[in-house]
Amino acid sequence: MTYRVIDIETVPLAASMAAPYPEAERQPPANYKNPDAIEAWRERDRAAWAEQRAKECSLNPRLGRVLCVGMATPADEGVYYAQDEDLEKAAIHAFWDELMDGGMPTKAVTWNGAWDLRFLVVRSLILGLTVPVDARIVRDWAKPYNTDWHCDVKRVLVGDGITKGEGLDEWARVFGLPGKADGWTGASVYPAYLDGRHQDIQDYCLADVVATRSLYQIVAPIVEG
Repeated sequence: MTYRVIDIETVPLAASMAAPYPEAERQPPANYKNPDAIEAWRERDRAAWAEQRAKECSLNPRLGRVLCVGMATPADEGVYYAQDEDLEKAAIHAFWDELMDGGMPTKAVTWNGAWDLRFLVVRSLILGLTVPVDARIVRDWAKPYNTDWHCDVKRVLVGDGITKGEGLDEWARVFGLPGKADGWTGASVYPAYLDGRHQDIQDYCLADVVATRSLYQIVAPIVEG
């Protein structure tokens, strides 16, 4: 069976980040009495709240959206990028078109990607896009040890003991492969997006896709035999 390696990057919707800072619910420590100290605390807390809000919204398909879809076949790779919110629908539509190779979905290969696939499905429903994959296959995507339609390479290598320090970068490097883009994590995406670093985001997503493909090619003879 042919396959497509898939990785997505997400960001908050602008409307989600427009939510007001909940000042009444967040109060400085009781020992803060000086107005200048309280104001300094408030500024720090606003920044911390905005950062946490961005993270939460990026992980929630109701509050966030798909920014980038990276895909790779055994022979090539590329990205669909939705720089503006009104381009998200076209990017997801292009993803489905590529996944449906001649009317039959190809195997999805991911790194911890049940989340990515669910996000793509839910955003499709919200945007009024048809999910062209049979419901049975969508259900199989979430089954951790069923590799018929979805191989989660992280699950193969780490099993159920998913802990910190067991990321794509660590596992790529143990096999002597290039890892993630230097200094980048998922938390880097939204600040880079705000800074207009769109090519850097695409390069980061593509690096993840290429690393996942390389690891899959190593484990495939074991799990797909």
